[in-house]
Amino acid sequence: MQPLVAAFVLLAGAQDEAGARPGDEFLRVDVPRPRWKGLTLRADAFGGSGLRMHVSDPTEIRNDGITPERRSTLRLDEKDVEAVGAGVVLDFDLFRLSLDVFVGDWEGKGRLTEVDGPNPPVVTAVEAEGETWGLHVGLHWPGLRGRTGAFEASLGPQLSVGWQHEEIDRIPAASLPVHDDSIDELVARTGLRLGVRLHLGGEAWLSLEGEGAWQFGSSVGFVREFSAGVGLRF
Repeated sequence: MQPLVAAFVLLAGAQDEAGARPGDEFLRVDVPRPRWKGLTLRADAFGGSGLRMHVSDPTEIRNDGITPERRSTLRLDEKDVEAVGAGVVLDFDLFRLSLDVFVGDWEGKGRLTEVDGPNPPVVTAVEAEGETWGLHVGLHWPGLRGRTGAFEASLGPQLSVGWQHEEIDRIPAASLPVHDDSIDELVARTGLRLGVRLHLGGEAWLSLEGEGAWQFGSSVGFVREFSAGVGLRF
């Protein structure tokens, strides 16, 4: 985030005694008419810690019709996730549309409940982990903008929705393979996205962006995303 903050400081204090240089646009709220500006391809790093889980409990049942039924149920309370991905951003000046796919790992804490016939249920605190992948679709309004020379900075709200899939690795404490199940999440998030662009002439740019957001839906909590990309006007 330091390069992004430094760019905003540069934009806010770039005037000299003679005033703004031609082409400089200092921080202002911008509501232009929608128009095509270009496309950005980017690489992402996505993560979140202590996300509270609201998903169905993976369950494995064994019942052969002769012996008493056995059941193992995993209830996940919270998880951490770290992932990397890639995406595309369509820039319409007034707003930006994005699609990102990601893959990574997750780990969480929960409770394993095992029922063996008429015996009382046994509840054990466990840790679970596995792989995750999915996609996010976003709508961003870069409402606060500024530019000096080749550098442009923007700050504004973003709303995203997405699908996330988690596979569960084997849990040693489970007598039945609850890891044969998986978790699918539908989530949304809203937050602020800060971005800096370095324009390479009139037809291309490099970008750095960071977002902090509150995620809600199947998992709830604070998430973050950082990205670097290259953009083209055509």
